[in-house]
Amino acid sequence: LLTAIACDQPLWTASGEDGATQPKDGYSDTSQPVDTGSGDVTMTDGEANEIVDDAVGLDDGTGDDVGQGDDVGQGDDVGQGDDSDSQSQVDSDGGTKDVAVDPIACNGSPLLCSRRFDQVVYPTTHNAMSNKEDGWVAPNQTFNIGHQLDDGIRALMLDTYELDGQAYLCHGYCQLGKSPLVTGLTTIRSFLESHPRDVVTIIFESYLGAEATRDAFVTAGLLGYAYPHAAGTAWPTLQEMIDAGQRLVVLTDSGGGTYPWYLDVWKEAWETHFSAKTKDDFSCAKNRGSLGNALFIFNHFLTNPLALPSLAEQVNHNPYLIERAEQCESESGRLPNFVTVDFYDIGDLFDAVRVLNGL
Repeated sequence: LLTAIACDQPLWTASGEDGATQPKDGYSDTSQPVDTGSGDVTMTDGEANEIVDDAVGLDDGTGDDVGQGDDVGQGDDVGQGDDSDSQSQVDSDGGTKDVAVDPIACNGSPLLCSRRFDQVVYPTTHNAMSNKEDGWVAPNQTFNIGHQLDDGIRALMLDTYELDGQAYLCHGYCQLGKSPLVTGLTTIRSFLESHPRDVVTIIFESYLGAEATRDAFVTAGLLGYAYPHAAGTAWPTLQEMIDAGQRLVVLTDSGGGTYPWYLDVWKEAWETHFSAKTKDDFSCAKNRGSLGNALFIFNHFLTNPLALPSLAEQVNHNPYLIERAEQCESESGRLPNFVTVDFYDIGDLFDAVRVLNGL
């Protein structure tokens, strides 16, 4: 969901017999990564600096505002887990606070249990793998994936690549930050194991084959949690997903439909534009996907030229965040399902999701 580093669109895909890399359709970039034959993309220090200076974020954002159903979507940003009396959640000042957890709650609230998956609003992190805590260059988030889930994030936008025959989470140029895909998926599996009443979504921007992705799910022990969904059919309620033990929804922009659980994001969702540099660039107009799809990805982040905490400060606070989400709901007739932000620990994401869910 990024382009050169800070942009989420990127990205480079292998094409041609010589393995030369090309940007994804619809985007172009004159700076081509150099293939050293090792599988890793390399570049000079000057090229890296130029990218950081000049990159214009084209995020493929896989938003999170796909508002579903007739109910007011329910928030899931309250710390999850039904096996403990309380848990930590990020507050508006970036600190943590203990919140009570109902043993019969679904994604933090018993009111969400009877709502279909597409009738719930989920706090979502854009480029979730790119984070300061793990030392990534030009990160989109402060904390890593495990930390995000513990804080209450329930949908993760992740970019996947193949390097030297291995599957990685990267953001554009992998030498600016990378982590084995299996590691990230194992973190998610551990969270689902310890939080048996939570439903989590992954939205992939994939430059990795479907088979390699599946292999990583198998290795991580995560495949059994993935929910198989037939496009165009009704989504189950959160309680039904919990009862079935299939509490992970996997959406992808490439290879969707290869497996019943590996879902084509643009057959299931639609999104707002993701390349805003200033607040004035925000729009509720549809970008990718069909308005008839059940899920709404609400992209709410600025990239100018990179994702920055100072930019998140401008847009992550209420009432602005809630008002923009409600405006897009009014214009589209759809409640945002995935409220997607950079630096989720800045501002009021969780409070906004709670309000949008009517909690």
